[in-house]
Amino acid sequence: MDLDVAVVGGGVSGAYSAWRLQGAQGASARIALFEYSDRIGGRLYTVTLPGLPHVKAEVGGMRYIPDEHIVVASLVDYLQLPTKDFPMGAPPPVGSNCNLFYLRGRHLRLHELADPSKVPYNVAWSERGLGPTNLQVQVMNNIYPNFGNLSLCDQMKIKVFGQPIWKYGFWDLMFRVLSNEGYQFMKDAGGYDANVANANAVTQLPATEYSDNTKFLTLSTATTSSRSPSPGSSTKSLTEACPSRIWRLGRRHRGRCRQREVQPVRRRPVHGDLFPVPSTASRAISPDSPFSARLTSRLEHDQGHNSSN
Repeated sequence: MDLDVAVVGGGVSGAYSAWRLQGAQGASARIALFEYSDRIGGRLYTVTLPGLPHVKAEVGGMRYIPDEHIVVASLVDYLQLPTKDFPMGAPPPVGSNCNLFYLRGRHLRLHELADPSKVPYNVAWSERGLGPTNLQVQVMNNIYPNFGNLSLCDQMKIKVFGQPIWKYGFWDLMFRVLSNEGYQFMKDAGGYDANVANANAVTQLPATEYSDNTKFLTLSTATTSSRSPSPGSSTKSLTEACPSRIWRLGRRHRGRCRQREVQPVRRRPVHGDLFPVPSTASRAISPDSPFSARLTSRLEHDQGHNSSN
């Protein structure tokens, strides 16, 4: 089968890209979505817990903010998926203040995270009395007051410690302004490793995109299902099981088409490709392939770009 576009990686971005391409070009182009695992969805993953057949647990994405996650909200509305509220705590006036935390062998409530006598972290004196979110806000404002209210363009112009802030990885910057125990407290109690991951400092410094009053929604049913939203086609027509490693992908160049090869013996011409592949998914690529070397080089370049020189 001669393909015009191969979308490699059936996570959220891959499945969405293939669906949009199929809707826009499906009548004239042959589009295929390749996924190495046995399911589509990536970080959107619903599981049934042992002994609780009627409980659907989300171990990936579990909620969204309708006023801020515009693409997600628009897609949910377009597909007419039923939604429900996703409260982050008890009903008012208690709210999230009594949410439970388990930190270094101690059970704490959210409101206790600002009590230095109860928090099991030996933070610096300037970090005491602050919960994980307020600690990150303080760090951000110490680096540059009002940083979170600046536009991205203005944030990119800021210089700290002698160089533009965008040249710092988040860890390299925190090393200069936060104690190790303070960082561990933010990481353990903040709820998401992504909030303190070593991404570019410009994107990581703003502490959070929501407050205690933010309204969240979630789907009334599981996020992963067999429903096919693509008009005029099925998920099966967009998906090919590929229980082998990708070896090479080529593009059409001046009328010629190099081969995409999948071990053990499968060859197909591909005229275009799209790679919505997270770093962990690179395990699906054969380590001795030419493409693996290019991907590794690109990942190293990106990581180096996000760290301090």
